[in-house]
Amino acid sequence: MNVYKLQNIILEYTLPFALDLQDCIDLEDAGKAFIIVLDGIPSQLRVKRKYNEDASGNGVKLAPFSKIENDRYGFLSKTDIQIWFDKQTFDNVGIDRQVMQIQHEYFFQLSIKYLNKFLMNYRSITREYWIRPIKNNDIISYRCTLFDTDKQQETSYKLLNTTVYFNGGEEITISEDKEQQLRNLLLSHHNNLADDLLLNALDNLDIGNFNNTIIQCSILFENFIYKSLDGKLTKTKLDKIKRKNGCNCLVGVYQVCKVGLKSEFNSDFAESEEFISFHKKVLKVRNNLVHGVKLENVEYKDAVDAIDITMKVINKLSNELGL
Repeated sequence: MNVYKLQNIILEYTLPFALDLQDCIDLEDAGKAFIIVLDGIPSQLRVKRKYNEDASGNGVKLAPFSKIENDRYGFLSKTDIQIWFDKQTFDNVGIDRQVMQIQHEYFFQLSIKYLNKFLMNYRSITREYWIRPIKNNDIISYRCTLFDTDKQQETSYKLLNTTVYFNGGEEITISEDKEQQLRNLLLSHHNNLADDLLLNALDNLDIGNFNNTIIQCSILFENFIYKSLDGKLTKTKLDKIKRKNGCNCLVGVYQVCKVGLKSEFNSDFAESEEFISFHKKVLKVRNNLVHGVKLENVEYKDAVDAIDITMKVINKLSNELGL
């Protein structure tokens, strides 16, 4: 293998759900590879559906090439993926050809970006709303193959790092306290919207829906402050700080914190470092997303910061005003 004659790097792994596309990995396959362009640099995506041999069970047999609607867990079939990179990528990644053979993890991460662009466009075209972006933890292992212009090849395999918990040979279960809490909740009418919003924000963070994380953080804070004020103020006073004079229109939560809390509680909460940071990292970003100013997904760190500052600002307001 001559790295200076490197022609292609191919990443191969299995997508945990199926795509309704013609196979295009093998020479005899009828489908055509898809060209994906990121930052002006193209790559090829090739696919092959893989049916699960153990999909039938409990005496039920399914016909070949069956499909389940919204099969987000790949019960019936999954998809083998290939992402092909060539000289156009090699010339732009800033990696010396001499070490490119051992930098296949970089190309794996890059392949995920190309794949996710494909998946989000596939989702939009097919209207299969359950399709989601892929993250590292969705992939168990991958194969990386390098080809040079002399038709020499080199293949390596990588088992991705996955956190595995051990418990000294004993079964892992939730604590007795949590189990008792669960049993108590099952006997009552329990509906905690704020908790659901936080857990959904964390879930969207984990699966890469960072825009949704920001939006849910904004809703979480609004839910907290309006619910809390509802228990502290009369309806007349609450309407006074929630609505504009004259038109009876609702004001934004920023105005509630800036003017309403000051007038009713003599609070300078809106001038605090926490709220200023929340306004910058959550409210402004949320407004840009909702109003179409920002169209691309925010970064992972932005979503993490949004959750962190939202919980800080809720705790601060709760402690200072007893909400």
